Amino acid sequence: MRSNRFSLIVAVAAIIFGTGLGAQEQTGEDFDPFDVSAFESGVQVAVESEDSKPAEYLFGATFVPSSTAFASQGFGGYLASGSISGKAFAKLSSQKYGSIFVSYGFSHQVFQSRGGDVPALAAPAKDLFSPTFTLAELHYSFDIAKVLFFRIGNQLIAWGPSRIWTPVDFVNPQKMDSFQAIDTRAGRPSARLHLPLESSNLFAFADFSNTVASRTVRDLFQYVNLGLRYDIAFGGFEFGITGYGGMNAQLRAGIDFSGRILGA
Repeated sequence: MRSNRFSLIVAVAAIIFGTGLGAQEQTGEDFDPFDVSAFESGVQVAVESEDSKPAEYLFGATFVPSSTAFASQGFGGYLASGSISGKAFAKLSSQKYGSIFVSYGFSHQVFQSRGGDVPALAAPAKDLFSPTFTLAELHYSFDIAKVLFFRIGNQLIAWGPSRIWTPVDFVNPQKMDSFQAIDTRAGRPSARLHLPLESSNLFAFADFSNTVASRTVRDLFQYVNLGLRYDIAFGGFEFGITGYGGMNAQLRAGIDFSGRILGA
């Protein structure tokens, strides 16, 4: 089997009305981001600057053309296909009212070909005229006095620091595939609460995806699934524990940690 794939990243366009981005404040090497006074002053500055920043608009897309070719044993037949897939997103954010984010995964089959002794069932025909679109995420985020942060809607959960594999990636409907150029998974309809603390974070998650099945509305208390996560920074490492389950869902739990060891 032979496959060629390359990625073309479309530039993300941002339109900002009003003043430009402010310069980042420089800090010394002895600055401690987990210092209590620094934490409280940072929250106060964020609250006071809500009205000074304008609304921001962000949109963009990522495209990945791909092609595959397969020859049967003895080169008696072949299969070939080509497609374009990607993900488009848009975000509208306001420091005062929160932000709305939407993203769609899409794919389009450009060509398919079969010949020789390869049976037709080995290559199910796809529509070459109609691309497919799948909602990935659609959520609204807001906060209360920069203390509690809420997100409501279809969303993917990225708990744990790993970008390749993590033992706590069991909340999303599908596990992340680190070999895919684009993450086109669909998020769960849910509500998330984030409470940042001095040197740790507390997350709560309510999953509503099982409250409707086969166009039938079911009892919320029996079919809502709940998730909790707590992580803390200590000794140059981040430690986290995650749990997820419900009355009609298997209880799962995982522990993860990350940090630098010998520069890695």
